[in-house]
Amino acid sequence: MPTSQQSSQPTYGVHLLRDVMIPMRDGVRLATDIYLPCHGDGTVVDGKEKVPALLVRTSYDKTAPEWDDVFPYYVRRGYAFVIQDLRSRFRSEGDGSYFHTVNPWEGDDGFDTVEWLATQDWCTGKIGTLGSSHRAITQTQLALRKPPHLSAMWVEAGPTNIYRHEAREGGAMSFQMFGAIHLHALDCHEIGNDANKAKLIIDAMQNMGDWLNKFPIKPGETALKVAPSLEKTALDYYYRGDYDEWWNQECCNQESYFNQHADVPMVIACGFYDNFVGASANYYIEMNQRNESPTSLILGAWCHGGMRATGSAHGDVDTGKESVWGNEIYNPERLAFFDQHLKGLPQPDNESPVRLYVMGTGDGTKTKFGNLNHGGFWRDEAEWPIQRTQFQTLFMHQDGSLDSFRHRGHGLAVQHVANAGGVDGIPQHERFLDGLDEVRFHWAEGLQQQLDAEVFAGRADLPKGSGSSLETRARVITLGEIPLLGGAEDHHLPAEITAELSQCLEVGGGLFTN
Repeated sequence: MPTSQQSSQPTYGVHLLRDVMIPMRDGVRLATDIYLPCHGDGTVVDGKEKVPALLVRTSYDKTAPEWDDVFPYYVRRGYAFVIQDLRSRFRSEGDGSYFHTVNPWEGDDGFDTVEWLATQDWCTGKIGTLGSSHRAITQTQLALRKPPHLSAMWVEAGPTNIYRHEAREGGAMSFQMFGAIHLHALDCHEIGNDANKAKLIIDAMQNMGDWLNKFPIKPGETALKVAPSLEKTALDYYYRGDYDEWWNQECCNQESYFNQHADVPMVIACGFYDNFVGASANYYIEMNQRNESPTSLILGAWCHGGMRATGSAHGDVDTGKESVWGNEIYNPERLAFFDQHLKGLPQPDNESPVRLYVMGTGDGTKTKFGNLNHGGFWRDEAEWPIQRTQFQTLFMHQDGSLDSFRHRGHGLAVQHVANAGGVDGIPQHERFLDGLDEVRFHWAEGLQQQLDAEVFAGRADLPKGSGSSLETRARVITLGEIPLLGGAEDHHLPAEITAELSQCLEVGGGLFTN
């Protein structure tokens, strides 16, 4: 991907200030590593040679090796690179309370950190933020506080509504979050250096499948009992099925507070295979509409955080070497953005507001590793969603084929329907990736009556009003009804129709997203 030919050059060395304890407004101090540019003689930049700062706020340990090939790249090019442990994480102070991604103090802590950095004698007063996943959430949370010296944001693969995107996507609790909370518990302050408590968490992580089979969970019955704050979070994720005032907190749902968001230049990046692609697309749409500052969107053929990966295989497919960025491309891309908005250097050669990877140009053969050669190419766009998009309904037939023709018999068509809250930025055929509330099946005449009589009639467990008229011959099946497809014996439906429904759902959730 092309970037500016006049970017910052690697003319500095790296000087580390380890465990700088930055004070917050309530007196709690957050442990922060500050990597400063220095000259060959060891002279560190100061008030005579100010530099902008790049800030990462993380729950995953500021000394983690994930940054080892990132911070030197920027520091050598004239940036201070700052990595901070969140409150009650690792070396930072706090009362031990830590609620996964639902910490009500993150916005204030982020504001205080940005403004503290801006007052340092080595800083120009321009602060940029970056990071993915939870590190993306903390960016959005501090942006809602509008710190005056926040000057640019590069946000990667982060949810902006924990209820819709992370904890209860589609309605039920996302059990991967139950596992993730154990990972966060392993190094939380509430466990500290207690080896016995840590062993409980490790044993649970090694036997997560067994734990999931024990649901529903109750307080004090899981390994998380040794980390009460995170146990509370897991129980909230699990039992709060309805969107209530807890979910509407700013720390849970930033979307409700986007009117408070800082108006600064932004790049929002994510992968089509990332579980937060819908959130990222919506974030772009909202900021592009609300802010005067430029907002850009990058959508690649990546899994979660995969923009920094060096491989092109995703599940059964290989999207081609052009889909791979890795830090070899990703670092220069971010540098060009921050050079423009923190240093005032010329804008990158490619200033397209939307860049996306279009998949599907491969020849269909298998790679040497057994993946489908799916291929693809990068394309620039002026908007998202793309207004010229044309949607097509395909019908599935008994031989497994798909076409645009409706046939009598057991012909089926699948249509993904986003929830009312809207993931309108995601093309219809990709909405299965995020925010999906419904899978809508269209079937041929005759099958409607059979389904009404043999499947849906008398089913008290199905949502009321989920049926449709015979004129449209459509039946909405919410994600909560997916067990309906478990087997013909469950609902006395002929096996061939059950198989066809199952295939339809499989196509909707798999093939369309490849």
